[in-house]
Amino acid sequence: MKNLEQIRAANALAYADSDAKKTNSDGGNVVKKLPALIMSNGLLAAAAFAYQKQEDEINRQRKAFERRHHRKPTEQDEQTFEDNGFYTCFDYLLRHLQHPEIKLIPTEIEVRNGRGPKLKQLDVLLSFLTGERANSQDLKLVTEEALAWLTYARRFIRKATDTNGGNNDSDES
Repeated sequence: MKNLEQIRAANALAYADSDAKKTNSDGGNVVKKLPALIMSNGLLAAAAFAYQKQEDEINRQRKAFERRHHRKPTEQDEQTFEDNGFYTCFDYLLRHLQHPEIKLIPTEIEVRNGRGPKLKQLDVLLSFLTGERANSQDLKLVTEEALAWLTYARRFIRKATDTNGGNNDSDES
């Protein structure tokens, strides 16, 4: 059995090593912005922000698709749309929170207001934390674990402009 630090590090490293988008629309590193957003506004507000950013990104890509192809995109077409960096970070965060040894978010959640496959993970997180099964203590524990996971993720993510051979120890974003 691994300890909590090992699980956090492994899950954050999986995110860092993935091809998932890790920047927002202005090129900023999402894992450096999310902790401050969560600490100042709370996890639910940060998730709502990511949700809106993802919806905006999907709508922007829908319009571009319609201009290019002269038709509305199908659900299958939308699966190829690029995710917003905030959304993908929450996607990996949810995977961590549902990890068999973490279990802060159940794996089977009934999504109340599903808005399509591209918002599924945030729908799961928000449905649980705002549903009847979760209380304020659950929200507090999930928030604390999210911030701990983001600490690891932040350290594993390399800046695209890092020219120091990967040895950039600064906290600058």
